[in-house]
Amino acid sequence: MCLEYGKPEPNSKSPYNIREVETVSKDPVLKEMLGFVSSGRASENVAQAAAWHLANGKSWAELAAMKIDHVGAAATQMFSQYEISQAQMLVAASKQRAVDKEEARKKS
Repeated sequence: MCLEYGKPEPNSKSPYNIREVETVSKDPVLKEMLGFVSSGRASENVAQAAAWHLANGKSWAELAAMKIDHVGAAATQMFSQYEISQAQMLVAASKQRAVDKEEARKKS
């Protein structure tokens, strides 16, 4: 998943680097969201919308308005309204998990 909106689309000739999320962002909510995603609890599009919202400050309205251009065909929505709704719930759950973990850390 892309955590840096606006960078060129990767391809098979691009070098890939696997990095810890902390090297890209210190946001505990983003880290929790990626944890949900890695456990298979979110589709790719839901996770991408949530990631761009958290990591790049994209508003839900901006994400809902994004389109994919097609050669010789009409553009299509990048994210469905259902996917935006699911991404919002994913972010809310991630925020709650980050708060819960911080409270537990303070208690111990």
